[in-house]
Amino acid sequence: FFNKWISPLFGEKALKDVSPSDLETLKERMTKAGASTRSIQYCLAVVRQVFNQAISLEVFDGRNPASKIRIPSPNNKRSRFLTSKEADKLLNKLAEHSQDLHDIALISLHCGLRAGEIFNLRWNDINLQQGIIHVKDTKSNRDRYAYITRATHEMLSRRAYSNAGKLVFPDRKGGQRQLVSNIFKKVVYELGLNDRINDNRDKVTFHTLRHTFASWQVQAGMSLYELQRLLGHESFAMVQRYAHLAPENLQRATAIFDQQEN
Repeated sequence: FFNKWISPLFGEKALKDVSPSDLETLKERMTKAGASTRSIQYCLAVVRQVFNQAISLEVFDGRNPASKIRIPSPNNKRSRFLTSKEADKLLNKLAEHSQDLHDIALISLHCGLRAGEIFNLRWNDINLQQGIIHVKDTKSNRDRYAYITRATHEMLSRRAYSNAGKLVFPDRKGGQRQLVSNIFKKVVYELGLNDRINDNRDKVTFHTLRHTFASWQVQAGMSLYELQRLLGHESFAMVQRYAHLAPENLQRATAIFDQQEN
């Protein structure tokens, strides 16, 4: 980011001479060049971190110019979710390549967990008798509970473990996983799930499994309030994207007004 965008514009300037106007120009140039919103975010983050470090080291006495710049927010809300047939094909194909990856995908699809939440799971977080998963260290820093389906119960029951403190899905060395295996992308490619799709919001990624879980729940009649609690979202706005999947529920709610008028 420095070599391509920052240096040509103000890389030779002293810190005290870099102004918010310079950063606005940086945003404008990147936008005109077709850079993604995410790239613009990262580029501005580089500038912000440089100034924060300079302030911390007391080699710059002033206000971080990046603090005055509005950071663009990408519209990365995913709209794609899998059909039941697509989900079955994906799980079956994953099992052919990696049973571990199949199991990780299954618990995301059936329980709505993020990849990081799954990697954090330990056996003492899981109560098979009650069918509950205690989800800790979440994105919102709030614990929540997920509920085990029959398929996930069978999967968890067959996985061997030695004690309650062990990770449910350790990596090959027994440590905690950090990333979803590239096998997932390979399988998505083999199944053609992203063929002729250019919009990233419509492409199938691992996070699509959690989005599919949420979409299926709303289609089955779950309220958005219940979904918010189940997914662990802090804001109700985060689940409003699923409102259009429950037209019958919304129609019933609207019908209340008709009943009152009669």
